[in-house]
Amino acid sequence: MERKPFSLVYAVWLIYSIPALAWFDLTALAALSNIAWDRAGNLVFRTGSTIIYPFTYAAALLSIVGVSYYIITGERRLWAIPAALLAARASTIGTINVYEQIFTGIGSLVWSETVWFRYYGGDFLSFMWGLSGMLWIIAITPWIRRHNMIPVAIALGGFAAGMIAWVMTGYQPPDSGMVSYLLNAVTRILPHVALVLSVRR
Repeated sequence: MERKPFSLVYAVWLIYSIPALAWFDLTALAALSNIAWDRAGNLVFRTGSTIIYPFTYAAALLSIVGVSYYIITGERRLWAIPAALLAARASTIGTINVYEQIFTGIGSLVWSETVWFRYYGGDFLSFMWGLSGMLWIIAITPWIRRHNMIPVAIALGGFAAGMIAWVMTGYQPPDSGMVSYLLNAVTRILPHVALVLSVRR
């Protein structure tokens, strides 16, 4: 495949991500203006039925800044700035969507409830919406470095270990106690760490 046509398609896809993923931006910004506390007294941000914990913002900020930094410093060209910001944003949202799929999927098994089906498996359109949301994680593909696979695997291994520990301790929501809060925070952050490590120069 010639690089120029591929680059054009990729650029159009990244530009399309601006309106396609705007809901996540608007939700995150709206929640910041509504500070609250959960039943355990932990700081949260709310908008409608959506509750966002501070560590979710921290994880997203980490991957947006980290991925952008490595792409920009690696390319050292003016076009890399908007490309890096859009790729970092899209892959960060993709990572969040992958996490939500895993979180609700495990929840459906542990809680014996149809949580995943309620959000993603109710009909074909819901399933495709969930799938397309996860695919944004591949936005950083042109900058992934093979030599980073070991640290990425370690970060993802830590994520898996955190999930297993969370399930073994009851898989309770973060407002149920400090252990669940910390495990939720760790498992939220580590996938974003892996994202940054994958493009490290």
